[in-house]
Parts: sequence; C-alpha cells; structure tokens
Amino acid sequence: MDPADTGSLRGDLLGVLSTMRATLAGQDAALLLGLMIAMRDDAELAGTVRGHMIQDKRGAFGTVLARAADRGERPANPDAALIAEISSAMLFSRLLVTGESLDDAFAQHLVDAVLLPLLGYQA
Repeated sequence: MDPADTGSLRGDLLGVLSTMRATLAGQDAALLLGLMIAMRDDAELAGTVRGHMIQDKRGAFGTVLARAADRGERPANPDAALIAEISSAMLFSRLLVTGESLDDAFAQHLVDAVLLPLLGYQA
C-alpha cells in the first residue's frame, strides 16, 4: 500500500484509512472472520497472513509519519505500529462486531478523535 501524499498529516491518514476501508468493504465479513479463527489454530497460516497484513499497514502509516516529519509536522509519538493496530482494530470492530458504517464520517472521527491526539495533535 503506497499512500498518496495529500500535503498534510490529517489528509494522509484519511487516505490510508480510505484504502483500508475499501479493502475491507470488498471482502466477505464471514470469510474474514473464518480466516481469523483459522489463524488462531494454524501458526503457519497466521505467520503468512500477519506478515502480509501487518507489514503493509505499518509501512503505509510509517510513510505517512515520515512525510509529516519531512513537512515539519512533528508527531510527538510517531509509532506507526501502534497507529496501524488501533486503526485496524477499530475498522474490524465496525465490520465484525458493531456492524456500524465504515463511512467517511467514521474515518474523520477516528483521525480527529484518536489518531491525531495520539500523535500529539489537536484537530
């Protein structure tokens, strides 16, 4: 996942979330849940899936945070792994637990209320 450069940390975070949302929306929730359950019992499968999913997301958020630093937007806590994990957890929760929408308003709320404050920014 190579995130677009929107010119701002907020815009870049929204861009990554948009890509993640589109990927999740295109997947069958029951199949995804089945894969996650299978990962619990199959270490090789878990390693393969985690390697792909985790590195992709961490890489995308890492790129976004590096760009922010290059622009002079200095995140207080540039932890790409934590940002990726929180983002994924919230998207999966919506998709698999609450059934609530993964719409633009949710993505904006996630960025403004969770990710930017975690990075030391106020929206």
